Amino acid sequence: MAMIKCPECGKDVSSKASACPGCGSPVGMKSGPFGGHEKGVTVRPGFWHDRNVGAIGFLILFIVLIFIAGRLLVVYGGFGK
Repeated sequence: MAMIKCPECGKDVSSKASACPGCGSPVGMKSGPFGGHEKGVTVRPGFWHDRNVGAIGFLILFIVLIFIAGRLLVVYGGFGK
């Protein structure tokens, strides 16, 4: 079992560890040629996985639908006339 340096905080971490115990940063994994993982380099999630893009998109869609429904109510005179 070798010790490697955490790329985020610089602390020594076991090469068998999947994350640094000090800062929680993923360590010791890299993508293999067929999608597997090999020891060595940190793999970080992409831009879309880091953020709650799905939740933000859903919120924007919800707001737009509420706006459209409100405009339709104004144009067509409200509920059940």
